[in-house]
Amino acid sequence: MVRLVSVEPSVIAIPPDRLPLHRWPDYESMEGLGTRSFRLVIEFDAKIAAGGGFQLAFGYQTDNVDNPALTKNAGYLLGPSRALRSFPLPAPQTEDPSARNFVSARRVASERDDLEVKCVSRGSAQRQVLQVTAAKGWKKGEQVLVQWGDRSQGSPGASVPWHPGRPEVVLFADAEGQGTYSFEAPTGREILFTGERVESVSVHLPLTTRSASSFPFSVILQQSKDDSPLANVLTVENAEGLLSFASSDPAAVLPDPVVVTADDRGTFRGFASFATPGRQTLEARFEPTRGASEENAPIVGISNSTMVDWKHHYRVMAGDLQRHCAEGGHAAIPAVLCWQQLFDRGDDFGGVVPHIAGRYAGFRHANRVARRFQQQADPDEESFVAFAAYEWSKAGQHRHVVFETFTEHPGWTDRPSKGEESPPPEPALQLEVLLETIRDSERRVLAIPHHSLMAREDWPHEKFPWGPQLEDPAQPLVEIFNRHGSSERHLKNVAATDYFMKQESLSQRPREQGASVQDAIAAGYRFGFVAGSDNHAYGLSQSRVIGSITGYSRGGLGFAFVEPGQAPLRQRLFDAFLAKRTYATTGSRTFLWFGTTDGSPMGQEVTGNVAPELEIFAIAAGEGRRKPSTIRRVTLFRDGGHAVLDREVDSEVVSLTWQDPSPDHRQNVHSYYVRVIQDDHHRAWSSPLWWSRN
Repeated sequence: MVRLVSVEPSVIAIPPDRLPLHRWPDYESMEGLGTRSFRLVIEFDAKIAAGGGFQLAFGYQTDNVDNPALTKNAGYLLGPSRALRSFPLPAPQTEDPSARNFVSARRVASERDDLEVKCVSRGSAQRQVLQVTAAKGWKKGEQVLVQWGDRSQGSPGASVPWHPGRPEVVLFADAEGQGTYSFEAPTGREILFTGERVESVSVHLPLTTRSASSFPFSVILQQSKDDSPLANVLTVENAEGLLSFASSDPAAVLPDPVVVTADDRGTFRGFASFATPGRQTLEARFEPTRGASEENAPIVGISNSTMVDWKHHYRVMAGDLQRHCAEGGHAAIPAVLCWQQLFDRGDDFGGVVPHIAGRYAGFRHANRVARRFQQQADPDEESFVAFAAYEWSKAGQHRHVVFETFTEHPGWTDRPSKGEESPPPEPALQLEVLLETIRDSERRVLAIPHHSLMAREDWPHEKFPWGPQLEDPAQPLVEIFNRHGSSERHLKNVAATDYFMKQESLSQRPREQGASVQDAIAAGYRFGFVAGSDNHAYGLSQSRVIGSITGYSRGGLGFAFVEPGQAPLRQRLFDAFLAKRTYATTGSRTFLWFGTTDGSPMGQEVTGNVAPELEIFAIAAGEGRRKPSTIRRVTLFRDGGHAVLDREVDSEVVSLTWQDPSPDHRQNVHSYYVRVIQDDHHRAWSSPLWWSRN
């Protein structure tokens, strides 16, 4: 009926010095906005009756035709909206031609002036859709020019808040002039907002491999480097150039050089194998064909280390269980794109999380998207596992809830759901009810306490509710870090190298509320440690600005020590979660082993008449580094927060053993955990290991 002929410009380059501004609509009043004018040409493939026309919007396909809230728009989420608040385009307006975001439409090669142009809504509170109708109708072959950000009458243009993204042009048509607009076929056209030039290369390897066994690895071409805590890291999705590879292992089997095009979206996923046991790395060299820094010099990135034929039998796997999608409220992209980003990054597992009671939320929807992506990306689940998950968001008690297997279960919610799925989530209005329900469930499910140290004005001013059981099978893990900051310990003052919660003292719960992870461990809770990104943005590593302070470009990452065996990888990963064989980082793929010298890993309890000899083994890893990262400090904590070993180092690899020389004989159980700090301010935390006296 109608089709999109062209959109110009189709690419907006985000300069390196431009940070993404706040969420819509807040960014409309902020300094630092860019402005652009977009020209879209629409053509009619058939005659349209008088009063008919089209609607034009921008949005993302959700890969869903079941949820009523999404089927209204053929499965698209349209932006900007409450769901898509980190959106790179503004809402249009047609009332004031001299104001920002004025949008106009006119016939091409025609003198007829019978158009009605206005902004309307399609199933949301926002008028983000442009509607163009003609009193005299449209002839086949006629064209209309839409100027999104028309500057001809004094408007500065359309707002550009420097959010990356690639929203698609979405069209609906009313052929009969009856006011009913039906979805047209996908336009296949988008506007890409991406980094201006490649400045760094991130290379992600599995942390453990076997000699002569092929493994997948990922390369990401990025703008900005991650060797500073203030880095603003964006994937350059239209990068073009030659990518080649080298390795620390002279006998490695590596891919041939590959030409990267804009169709690769700034990522490459390849396969390699190492032949020599021990610590090995892979180097990726990118030679850009345009837009490079340093006079088009090749850009080199060094991978994290992988341990080939490691002495321990575990497979170490990395992933993010707290990546938010727009269907669950105020995120930048829908779940299907979140999954693709996690997979492209080289994660081994993940959880894409809606807020369970959100407007477009739907745990059943999240399940179906995750299941479809698993079938598409790795149907045999050999190297990637998608977990169905969501966030239970009772004020001040947040948990993200992770299911082992895909399910049609609607999930449990802390409040009445605003979504439209049927059946709606089941109520679990109190934390004790949620945890008891999980314990009684026939499925294997876990709840992870989430940013426990973060405070908000509308949250209860009371002790953090860790739960009624010190060792609870319903919540074996705790999140120690996400992009908001660290919940490890209460901090008096913010320092440049600390991951202070939101970089504000008022965003940290008071010490007396016992909300830090150290408080929980000191109180006797048996938690393993993980980190999640809590990422609501488009990219994987964006910076953020809080007040006058630029936030760290970090996103949490969790790791699991997975047993070998014939059982499905999904089951063995969940076994590792439940057994607390996990550790956490600020997003780097730092290798961290902490256990006893006779092989008992972190997360376990060991017994004996004397304190065990403990082993710490760590290998630094950065993101987008041309030179290897180094470890600067290793700290071993006992019983929550008492540092019994605090050593400054300057090395890529740290290997230490330690035995408690003076365990307190008045206690029957002691806990120990390790924190590692790198030269680039990345951090890693082991899960605790508990020792009980016979």
